[in-house]
Amino acid sequence: MTPGMLRWFGAETSCPEDDRPACVEAGSLLRLLQAGKLQLPKVRTRRGVFLRCLAVGLAIGLLGVLSAPARADDSGRLRLIQVLEDGKDGVEGLFGALSPTVSSDGANVYVTGQFGDALAVFARDAQSGRLTFIEAHRNGVNGVDGLGTPNKIEVSPDGIHVYVASYGGTAVTVFARAPSTGRLTFVQAQRDGLPGPDHRIYGLAVSPDGAHVYASGPAAQNDVAVFARDAVSGMLTPIEVVSTGLAGSAGLAVSPDGAHVYAAGFAAKAVTAFQREPTTGRLTRLASWRDGVDNVQGLDGAVSIALSADGASVYVAGYYEGVAVFARDADTGLLSFVQAVQVGVEGGRGLKGARGLVVSPDGKHLWAAGWADK
Repeated sequence: MTPGMLRWFGAETSCPEDDRPACVEAGSLLRLLQAGKLQLPKVRTRRGVFLRCLAVGLAIGLLGVLSAPARADDSGRLRLIQVLEDGKDGVEGLFGALSPTVSSDGANVYVTGQFGDALAVFARDAQSGRLTFIEAHRNGVNGVDGLGTPNKIEVSPDGIHVYVASYGGTAVTVFARAPSTGRLTFVQAQRDGLPGPDHRIYGLAVSPDGAHVYASGPAAQNDVAVFARDAVSGMLTPIEVVSTGLAGSAGLAVSPDGAHVYAAGFAAKAVTAFQREPTTGRLTRLASWRDGVDNVQGLDGAVSIALSADGASVYVAGYYEGVAVFARDADTGLLSFVQAVQVGVEGGRGLKGARGLVVSPDGKHLWAAGWADK
C-alpha cells in the first residue's frame, strides 16, 4: 500500500430515537486507514438542536483522542464520551458549534459559536477527556470585537494566544490565553491587511515557529494574507497579501517543517503550494493542482487541508467530491497525486460535504467529517 493512501472501513449515520437530544456537528465520521471499523455512537439530530451542541468523543472528543491516544485503540475506534449543549447546564456560546480546537498542552478546548458570534472555552480532563465549561466570549460584549460569524480557531504553538477567523466579522481576533486556567483576554481585532475585496476570512494557520499567521478568504482574488506575530502580546502586523493565481481560497495549512504553506481553492477546485521564507514569513507561489487536470481527482469544493505529522502526506477535503490524497516532496514542497476517496464510489459513503480532516499523530488514521451526510 502506497504511503499516505486511504482505505475506507465504513461510516454509520443511523440516528434512532432516544431520550438524549444529542447531535454531532461534524456529521458522520469516517475511519480511514488501518484495519477495523469505527463504531459511531447512535445519536439523533433534531430541528432546533442541530448545530447547538457538540458531542465529545466525536466533534470535539476526536481531537481529545488525538491529544490523549489512550482514548482510542490501535484500530482507531472512537467512543462517545460526553455531549454538551448550548443553553444547558450553564454551557454557553455553542450556537452553531464549529471548529473545536485543543490547546497545545491539551488542557483546554475552544469552540466557535458561529450563529451566536461567540467563542466558548472549556477545561479538558486529561484522563477522561470530559470537558467543563469555563466561559464564553461574545462579539460586542466586554470590549470583544471581530467575532462576527467566527469559523476557525488556531492556538499558538507556545499556547499563550488564541486566534479566531471570522467570516462575518471580517477580522482575525486575537486573545491572550492564561495557560494555568485556559481563560482568554481580548487583545486585538486585526482588520488591516486582509484578503480582498470583502475581507471575509475562512482559513487560518499559525506557523510552527509561532512567528507568522496566515489567513485566507473564499471570495478573495489576492487571497492569502501574511501577518507577523508578536510573541509577547500576540498582536498581528500585516506583511503582504499574495494570490494563488486562482479563485479565492478556503482552508490553509503550514507544513510541519514550516517550509511551505498550502491553500485549498474552493471555487477553483484546486490546491496551491507556496514556499515560505522563515524569517519574514513571505510566500512565493510554487504550483497549483486542479481537479480534472493531470488525473487529479477529489478537489471539487476543496475546503480544508491536513498534513501528516511527518509532512509526507497532504489530505484535501473536497466538499462536493470526497478526500484527495497527495504525496509531498519535503525539499520542493511540490505534490504528487496519490488517490481520491470519492462520494458515490465504493469506499466513499459518508463523505458528502466533506469538510473537516484530522490526522492522528502517528499518521495511521485519518478522520473526515461529512457535513451533508450528518
